[in-house]
Amino acid sequence: MKKKIFILLIVLITALPVLSFAGSGDSKWDSYLKPGNFLVSAGIGFGWGYGLSLAVYPGAELIMAQVKIAGEIPIQFGAAVKGLVNPYGWGSYTGIVLGAGGFGTAHLSFKGLNLPFDYLNRMDFYIGLGVVVNFDTGGYFSYYYNSPLSIGISSYSGVNYFINDNLAVYLEGNYWAYYGGSTVGILLKL
Repeated sequence: MKKKIFILLIVLITALPVLSFAGSGDSKWDSYLKPGNFLVSAGIGFGWGYGLSLAVYPGAELIMAQVKIAGEIPIQFGAAVKGLVNPYGWGSYTGIVLGAGGFGTAHLSFKGLNLPFDYLNRMDFYIGLGVVVNFDTGGYFSYYYNSPLSIGISSYSGVNYFINDNLAVYLEGNYWAYYGGSTVGILLKL
């Protein structure tokens, strides 16, 4: 919860100068993403599921729609799939959690605003909410949940920093139905 509040504060603090430039007429608020764009990503994350652990998150997303709020602010909506490979060793439990899920997503970029700090123009803030299924090979789920499978709600939010129109690095916070953490990765727009 603290991470989501922190990210929301960053978005609001960043958005205030952006909104003042949006109506200036010398810039056109645009986005790095358009309907029909297909994105693939891969990230490595640290989290607190069974103590500190390392996880790999592959993913793909299709941008499906765009709306412009007040005719100016472009927000894109998409559908994403993400995976999880989380090896762990915690107490007497050692195993791997494998997960997969589907998400609805929303993006807000600052491209084309000609902000005084170029790095702001390259940012794309996003959020995703969905359902995931996890399978544990090591017995932790079986002991605590009476099943090696778990199904739950998952969410993530973060920022893409576009190096060019097709390549970005990202930083995100996530909750994977049993496990929360942060991820750093690469995003490729095909």
